[in-house]
Amino acid sequence: MKKAKITIAGDFGPINRIETLLINKKYNDIFAELKPDFFNTDFIVLNLECPLTKSNKKCLKSGPSIKADPLISNSLKELKISMLTLANNHIFDYGFQGLKDTIEILNASNIETIGAGYNYFDASKIKTKNINGLNFSFVNIAENEFGASSNNSPGFNPINPYINFNQIKNAKLYSDFILVIIHGGNEYFDLPNIFQKEIAHYYIDIGVDVVIFHHSHAISGFEKYNKGFVFYGLGNFLFDWPIRQPDEWYNGAYLELFFGTDNLVDFKLVPFEQCKNKVIISKIDSNSFNEKIKFLSNIIINDELLNTKWLEYLNKVVKYYHYNIYSLNIFEKLLYKFGILKPFIKRKIMQPAFINTIRCESHREALKDIIDFNIF
Repeated sequence: MKKAKITIAGDFGPINRIETLLINKKYNDIFAELKPDFFNTDFIVLNLECPLTKSNKKCLKSGPSIKADPLISNSLKELKISMLTLANNHIFDYGFQGLKDTIEILNASNIETIGAGYNYFDASKIKTKNINGLNFSFVNIAENEFGASSNNSPGFNPINPYINFNQIKNAKLYSDFILVIIHGGNEYFDLPNIFQKEIAHYYIDIGVDVVIFHHSHAISGFEKYNKGFVFYGLGNFLFDWPIRQPDEWYNGAYLELFFGTDNLVDFKLVPFEQCKNKVIISKIDSNSFNEKIKFLSNIIINDELLNTKWLEYLNKVVKYYHYNIYSLNIFEKLLYKFGILKPFIKRKIMQPAFINTIRCESHREALKDIIDFNIF
């Protein structure tokens, strides 16, 4: 019987204190506890959440731009990383040069990359690997944020269910297993939104065996759907943000998948804490973790409960969407906080023309292209 073990981890942002330690080759200071697991697997996939570049030319985007020194690649070799997923909302933070530097340094280090490229054709390529006699095809995509590739433009591979359909159907002809790794979800929400669940089920329905999400910086639950499995959040792998983050930020889990000749035989989520007080990955109690995963997973398979949790989350974050839609400055945010701007914003957002523009697929596509092509 053929066997293969694949390990998949979440967001790796080697910045701040992590960057300094890794440049100085202090690998054991950070990775000592997970090395036995990582050295006892056949293939390791990790999400690189920033470019490895010396470039200082940031791309135009909302949110922070982050990067790490190219010397970080040495730590990836030390950990025996097999493949890095690049489809995420930070890989293009320093534009084409940042992406180019990243791909070149990783190629030179014999580390495979997937999910980004110099054009859409490159970015959307499926990677197939023979692992212990079994053929695994990997698909890496991200939600459509800044840095998405299109036609001849460089960037990451955006979600496109129509193109993915043919890719996956073709890959089934020569693959024993297909894994789709998606960078998407809502930050600090430890459950999937409705779109995530629908798109995950879609990929399983067209032949994918395992779907894995990261991006939310929160560990989530999983579900078995038809013949496949969906894991909705692995949390951060190693990410040292300079200011204090919510508790979810500091916990992660890597996923160990055990394959046999014909099916996924077993899996294991290995929980750990990272960068909370020290820049170190340290394993945590699996009993309490497993109880949490069971709790979240039971919500995921109950649409009514999941929708209730989703609405609770929206009520917590609604102000940030108002801030972003209207690009509120500090003074305006203060007025919002004291309730002065809320009635005005509600009137504007509830206008039928606004609602129709963002709800209708064709109007939304037109608005996106007006922005992309700078038509003003």
